[in-house]
Amino acid sequence: MLALLLMYVGGGVLLALLALPLYLQKIGPNPVYGFRISPAYENPKLWYPVNRYAANWLFASAISLI
Repeated sequence: MLALLLMYVGGGVLLALLALPLYLQKIGPNPVYGFRISPAYENPKLWYPVNRYAANWLFASAISLI
C-alpha cells in the first residue's frame, strides 16, 4: 500500500516539475519537450501560449494524481 502511495505522489510531483518550465515559458520551440503541434512549433509567438495552456492541464493532472 505504501508503494502505491509513493508511486502516485511521485508521479504527481514529476508531472508538476515537468509542467513548471512550460508554464514559466522557459522552453523554446524544440522537437523533444513541450506540446508539439506543427503551427505552434513553427511560430514562437504561438508556442508559448499553447505550452502554458498545456502546462495548466499538467498541473491539474498532477494535483488530481497526488
